[in-house]
Amino acid sequence: MTNEAMLPDSSQNSYTRANLRSILAERSNLKSEVEKWWKASGFGAPPLPDIPNMAILARQVATFRYEDAAFVKHAEGEGLTPVWFEYTGDKLSQESSFKRSLIEVHVSKGRGKRGGLKTKSIETVANLSEWNGKPLNTVMTSSGNLVDFHHAIQDRIRPGSLRIDGTDWVKKMGGAKRYYEAYLSVFIAHAILFEDFHGGESGKTLHSFTATVFEPAWRTVTARFGATPLITPLAWSPEYRFYPADASWLEDGVV
Repeated sequence: MTNEAMLPDSSQNSYTRANLRSILAERSNLKSEVEKWWKASGFGAPPLPDIPNMAILARQVATFRYEDAAFVKHAEGEGLTPVWFEYTGDKLSQESSFKRSLIEVHVSKGRGKRGGLKTKSIETVANLSEWNGKPLNTVMTSSGNLVDFHHAIQDRIRPGSLRIDGTDWVKKMGGAKRYYEAYLSVFIAHAILFEDFHGGESGKTLHSFTATVFEPAWRTVTARFGATPLITPLAWSPEYRFYPADASWLEDGVV
């Protein structure tokens, strides 16, 4: 391929960007090659919807924070359809900022006069220490299952959101290294991933994972298919961990 969407830059840890839809179209001939590899490897195809021009945000549980709002805005601005890829069988960890935000739900209604977020409410929906280390899809809130709780948030703020749970597919892999090779192969020709493996919400804690898991998998997948995984950076702001109060999130001035 001569027109790559983004290439890891070892000197700047950044990506260059081109027209994402056109690159997906150029790569349509690679879909069958990737799918044959999925079958030959024994773990089968991921549960992807059969739609064109797919943008993916991968989070353990699909919900709707301002980060999700940014994802929707940027994906739709590229003419892509936003899809959330979940791993609800992952374990709750109090060390993870994202997973803590699933438990400690900070709701905001836009910016105040001085530019700061107006916190509407803070709800702790489960006992973090009680459920720490347990699969997210087993965590119970006062109103029911944690995953259902967050799906209800997403459905209320953005009705019709598409989400897929890759838990069963991931569990076939038997380790992060093998999983990430399979996972990144999804973005050879089937979809665009919106993510930042060199920072984002996890910050410096992500560096070891990036160096030991993501980058080797990226190189292996690139060599196998002769094309780079299509990954475009999703910029991070600390305000993105908050949840908009309602569907008028675009008017809040956060995204």
